[in-house]
Amino acid sequence: IFTSTLCLLLAGTFPTNSHAITDALKIKIAKGSYSDETIIRFVAGATNGFDGSYDAWKLFSGNTAVPNLFTKNNVGDNLAINAMPAFIASHYEDVFLRIGSADTYSITPSEAGAFAPGICIMMKDMVTGQVYDMRTTNTYLITLPVIAQTDPARFRVFFSYPASVQTTSAS
Repeated sequence: IFTSTLCLLLAGTFPTNSHAITDALKIKIAKGSYSDETIIRFVAGATNGFDGSYDAWKLFSGNTAVPNLFTKNNVGDNLAINAMPAFIASHYEDVFLRIGSADTYSITPSEAGAFAPGICIMMKDMVTGQVYDMRTTNTYLITLPVIAQTDPARFRVFFSYPASVQTTSAS
């Protein structure tokens, strides 16, 4: 018998009491001295709508040189901090950009340590298909065009539990 643990997008569920610390992922985008961040987190008691105790509205910079990174809730509100209900099943969240000048930007994940070991956090570029591991502290360089605030999500972040695969010999 061969047993392996795989990181699969959108696989499985997990008990609600798996950990008490808030599961949160902070994503930072930067170019030169300008940067912006968004946070996706899972909190018991949060909803998919706007929760004044958990979420934060996105405030956009008036400077077009500043990249803007944000998510949206279930009614399309732009959020800097997006709190979802407790993490009990695989989930994805779209990440939007507002980019004023085409250039190469750095994207860095951080603060993903509160998630239980083995939780996969992957970010897919919806234009190029490139997938980035958000459980690392790597900085990814991504060339981006001008992107309007109303454009579709550029990225999709997947949060998933590892799946266990077992195979047995046919004999």
